[in-house]
Amino acid sequence: MSYLIEIPMDSGESLLVSTAGPAPEGLGMAAYSEQGVVKAGESLEGALKKLHPALTKITDQLKSYKPQELSVEFDLTVDAKGGFVVASGGVEVAFKVAMVWKSAGDKTE
Repeated sequence: MSYLIEIPMDSGESLLVSTAGPAPEGLGMAAYSEQGVVKAGESLEGALKKLHPALTKITDQLKSYKPQELSVEFDLTVDAKGGFVVASGGVEVAFKVAMVWKSAGDKTE
């Protein structure tokens, strides 16, 4: 059974996120609204702001290799307390990195 997490936004609106599994044990009833929705303890912008320093370090380091194109992919998980967690489950965090260098003979369309 899944449950919903309500994540507030600085604008006063909120984002509802449906989970893939049951509510974790130990999550107090005080965390639930009258509709049975778990209220996040942090705004969307606040949670994402915490990721900024790490993402900046990662991209700055990769940019130092001077690729012409760079992309970094990773998974974000929303936990029951409304924070964002990079990846989920296990002890490893996986980033997918793609860097492209083109020679002078390469044509772009």
